Amino acid sequence: LAELSPTAGRALAALLDGVTSVRIHDRWEAAADVDTQEDLSAARERLERGLRVKTTAVRRTPSECLDPRIKSLNYLNLILARMEATASGADEGLMLDTHGRVCEGSGYNVAVVHKGEMSTPRDNILEGITRQTLLEICAREGIPAHERDLSLYDVYAADEVLFCSTMV
Repeated sequence: LAELSPTAGRALAALLDGVTSVRIHDRWEAAADVDTQEDLSAARERLERGLRVKTTAVRRTPSECLDPRIKSLNYLNLILARMEATASGADEGLMLDTHGRVCEGSGYNVAVVHKGEMSTPRDNILEGITRQTLLEICAREGIPAHERDLSLYDVYAADEVLFCSTMV
């Protein structure tokens, strides 16, 4: 996405440029401060390398059972998806809905970039503030952005896959 928009690229660079300490937080374990130069280098390397992601067998709770727009603190399926991903050696889990459509990560919204266009799932997701901000930045920068059904093929064929959350 940074390659598509110089403004977005500068914003990302500005965020990373002044970093002297990174706080890594796993939602299910205690937070750990990363203050040493080696730990900071490892965190930056992970950002450069990207995440190892596993499509989990755990599905997102259907909206017929619990409206995903409600932040109810019912995180059991997210915890189970994260545990499954971690057990397989992945950094993050990608969750599908009961119809096999991509919906979100285990606690993050997801978006894909393909041929200069960003797409993000439209249904069965928590409509996150950061996701909405990404859509607004794309609109402002003239980057086509769509809310639509995403298949695993869309993820596999993407030039870039993004996880976003206010807590990332």
